[in-house]
Amino acid sequence: MDQMAEIGGRNGMIISSSFHDHHLQQQLASSFMNAAASSASSSDNATSTTEEEENYDDGIDDHHQLQLWAAIERLPTFTRLRTSLIDHKILNDGKREEAAGKTLIDVTKLRALERRVLVEKLVTKIEDDNRLLLQKLKQRIEKLTLLLGSPGCGKTTLLQAIAGRLNQSLQVTGEISYNGYKFNEFVPQKTSTYISQNDLHISEMTVRETLDFSARCQGIGSRGEIMKEVSRREKQAGIIPEPDLDTYMKILGLDICADTIVGDAMNRGISGGQKRRLTTGEMIIGPTRALFMDEISNGLDSSTTFQIVTCLQQSAHITDSTILVSLLQPAPETFNLFDDIILMAERTIVYQGPCSNVLEFFEHCGFKCPPRKGVADFLQEAFVQEVLQLIELDEIKDALVGIPDIRGISHEQRKRLTIAVELVSNPSIIFMDEPTTGLDARAAAIVMRVVKNIVQTMRTVVCTIHQPSIDIFAAFDELILMKGGGQMIYSGELGQHSSKLIEYFEGISGVPKIEEIYNPATWMLEVTSPSTEAQLGLDFARLYKMSSLCQDDEQDFLMVLGAMYIFVQVMGISNSSSVIPFIATERTLVYRERFAGMYSSWAYSSTQVIIEIPYSFLQALLFSTITYPAIDFYWTAHKVFLYFYTMFCTMLFFNYFGMMLVALTPSYQAASIFASFCHTMLNLFAGFLIPGPKIPKWWIWAYWICPTAWSLNGFITSQYGDIKKEIIVHGEPIAISVFLESNYGYQYKDLPVVATVLLAFPLFFAAAFAYAISKLNFQKR
Repeated sequence: MDQMAEIGGRNGMIISSSFHDHHLQQQLASSFMNAAASSASSSDNATSTTEEEENYDDGIDDHHQLQLWAAIERLPTFTRLRTSLIDHKILNDGKREEAAGKTLIDVTKLRALERRVLVEKLVTKIEDDNRLLLQKLKQRIEKLTLLLGSPGCGKTTLLQAIAGRLNQSLQVTGEISYNGYKFNEFVPQKTSTYISQNDLHISEMTVRETLDFSARCQGIGSRGEIMKEVSRREKQAGIIPEPDLDTYMKILGLDICADTIVGDAMNRGISGGQKRRLTTGEMIIGPTRALFMDEISNGLDSSTTFQIVTCLQQSAHITDSTILVSLLQPAPETFNLFDDIILMAERTIVYQGPCSNVLEFFEHCGFKCPPRKGVADFLQEAFVQEVLQLIELDEIKDALVGIPDIRGISHEQRKRLTIAVELVSNPSIIFMDEPTTGLDARAAAIVMRVVKNIVQTMRTVVCTIHQPSIDIFAAFDELILMKGGGQMIYSGELGQHSSKLIEYFEGISGVPKIEEIYNPATWMLEVTSPSTEAQLGLDFARLYKMSSLCQDDEQDFLMVLGAMYIFVQVMGISNSSSVIPFIATERTLVYRERFAGMYSSWAYSSTQVIIEIPYSFLQALLFSTITYPAIDFYWTAHKVFLYFYTMFCTMLFFNYFGMMLVALTPSYQAASIFASFCHTMLNLFAGFLIPGPKIPKWWIWAYWICPTAWSLNGFITSQYGDIKKEIIVHGEPIAISVFLESNYGYQYKDLPVVATVLLAFPLFFAAAFAYAISKLNFQKR
């Protein structure tokens, strides 16, 4: 039962105090009695007029309230924090409320009904709560808010102002407070965290060391008691917790480079996107509950951004954090994770409120979002006023480029200027690495429109983009999708509204269907992520190799044939050319020593032939070890051996060919001239520039005696002569073995003959060298 203490006053004033704690009642009793006695003593000198009595009663009320609050202030801290003095009202005749004094309550011991009445009393006049914060922006806890706007609209300045990171020399109007405390009353840098858009790290530290250093410097804040309780319960349950560092690294996708140094311009380290994620991880690993993040998605793909924002959303809702995130090109799925949105344009807040109401707000203003249009993209395009031409640089042709982020043209205009500079050289193929990074959706759309204009001039453009919106993704004709390790998991046309891409992945068992009005780029990255692969037990790279999309065509085969042709020519000509000056010098010594009767010509020639064998063997072994896996030939024992055997014989006959030319010519200069002519013939009749079946009959004999033609035959036939896999030739499927026989005359059954001829060429050239050295003498007397 609640205990009530009533203190009598002169005019029948009742001050009732409701106690749930007997000790608290005793502590306050003396203070209340003294307050009542003081009031009674003061009232003896009052006048008898009604007006004076009313003023006198008001004075008593104020005096008693001060006495009561003073008594509460003298209580122990723990008790004082849970004690409050509120107005107590009763119904007069059951209709009208009248004041019945003050009620002292312990807020921790209220029953359910009392608690509800108290809460209703506190929020009765919520409509009168009109405090201003950042021009009608009032942030509440447990909110994940998106700050959206074009570059240069003031997003970074706003975030720095809220976080207390602005330069002290700047003049700031208005005031910013945290729970009623201004910046001069606490240290905002220890209460809030500002994540910059610039990645500044210690290059010599690894990713794990960087996060660990950041966590130790920031401490655990107010989470000490929570961490102790969690550790105690984990020990009781026998749970071995995963370190927080590993948890954050997995969320941010940094676990694959945990032990890699950050690096800089001089030291190779992690990539730019990984540095961006590391910057975010350094800040969110700390104990602060107010996070202000400036363009954290730069350099990240849409799937990773979605994963990070999902983590931030859960952190905001579970830990009562306030998180304000600035993004330039949020995908629709990422946009839907935010609770509120702040839309800025030209350094002014245009809209601030729930994300669910923003489209309705703009519809009332006359702007309606079209179908298949991302909400974030639509909001930024609603404020566009400039009309751009083809290259979209005419309006700023006389403007100074300036310094980035200080003065001059904007970041988006710099991107377009960079593209225009490269176009001056009139290239046929342009490779663009992340041309939309650092741009908002509107600016990115402008850059991509410029790219489309370039494509229409019969040029080929290859772009890498991390977070393409629906519109930007639909602008591409083809897609090459790769996963970690450089393995390709999709290469082909996108189709209208990415229909071919969606059809391919939805055809794989276990892959979830794409939702309506979902960004295909984000969905594609989500369903092909390593976690999805592990969950479904699939290897998308292997599935792609087995699919019809990976079916090779004639051009793919010609690339391999061309690579082998280049290898044979470069390695062979290099060997034969380098051996000529050495043999020419030694031949003079051989003439002298043979004349002196020191040894015979056959002894020298046989020794010279034998000494080339280990050198050529090592050269062929090293060449095969590097090129065979690089080209991704078939890994079978006999194919590997035949590849090495062909290269070994090729190196030998080119070496012996150069030696033979020296022995047959009178000087080094004559041998070099004759070698150049022979190399041209070896190049022309190798069967690559003109396939064997297409060489005229009166020249076919040159093809059959050309050593490089047999080398190329050995390389290609040993690898593909027995392969029945089909390739696309002129739009029709045809087996590789049939294609080789019909176009180049290579047959797998002729492989023993090819191997024999390859061995015969070095034997013939070696014998010719030995015979010429012994029989020919070009010395002049």
